[in-house]
Amino acid sequence: MERPPLLREFRLFCRHVSVGAAFSFCAVPRILSRLGVPSRLFQKWQNRVYLRAIEPVLSEYDKPQGEFEPEKSPLLEGDYKIFTYWHQGWNNVPEIVRTCHESLVRNAGAHEIVCLDANNIGDYCRISDVIKTRLAKGEITLPHYKDYLSCEVLREHGGLWIDACVFVTRPIDLVDSHFFSIRYHNRTGAYCDFKYAIALMAMPRGCFLASVLSDCLVAYWASYSMALHYIFFADIMDILYKRYSYVRWLLSSNDQYCDDFYDFRFIAGEPCNMEKLENILKRNGFLSLTYRNPIPESVSGKLTYWGELLRRLQK
Repeated sequence: MERPPLLREFRLFCRHVSVGAAFSFCAVPRILSRLGVPSRLFQKWQNRVYLRAIEPVLSEYDKPQGEFEPEKSPLLEGDYKIFTYWHQGWNNVPEIVRTCHESLVRNAGAHEIVCLDANNIGDYCRISDVIKTRLAKGEITLPHYKDYLSCEVLREHGGLWIDACVFVTRPIDLVDSHFFSIRYHNRTGAYCDFKYAIALMAMPRGCFLASVLSDCLVAYWASYSMALHYIFFADIMDILYKRYSYVRWLLSSNDQYCDDFYDFRFIAGEPCNMEKLENILKRNGFLSLTYRNPIPESVSGKLTYWGELLRRLQK
């Protein structure tokens, strides 16, 4: 997502958050990035803006958090449900979303797939009045609304949350997992060392992580009327990761690697190299795509990576 001009962004932060946040998230990062200063050096400064909103929530979770011991941590039950969400309803979804859903149906096995939308989401979780108000005013975007819903649904029901634009390459098997997401090999230093993906998370019902995330998001939106940046969810997760040993253990307990989860979208429209594709499918059970840009099925008469996945799905 392209950032607005500096002056416009600065004014938005002053209006919806604070002057301090405008400097922390707009002016200072842009200046320092031009000087080649690593973003991690001013991450703590930015975290203060988040903590002003979520510290009361965290203080409530600090006391019982010590009760969570790894050996007593709940496991995902074998009959878990799979939840996916498309706000506008599932009758007229974009083609890529429809194809990703077909891949999910093929690989879900006996697990029930719950297709959520704006009309039925209230049947599966209680949505905070704060979130409803922000959504009605257009202050919370649909992607950020979806992030909140994923936490609330997983807190209430447990199971697997999978974004509508995730393509499933093989049968899903998450039994006996304390926590599931995707992680990367040999990547460290950014957002919990790449141990999770917002687009794909599974937890047992009542999981500490889902609960504290959901409550933090409500506290955030109660304080601020705009997202500090597009992936601010990751900033909050990073705060929890550093604060709670249990969250660090939970994310580290996940051993599912998908090194190409986000990267595949950048080559999906290129001519397919079959050896490379087989290596990708061997390493990845899930691939994240985007519906915003159509992906060609062929280029100059040769199937693309996406075209080859479609061909295999249609067998």
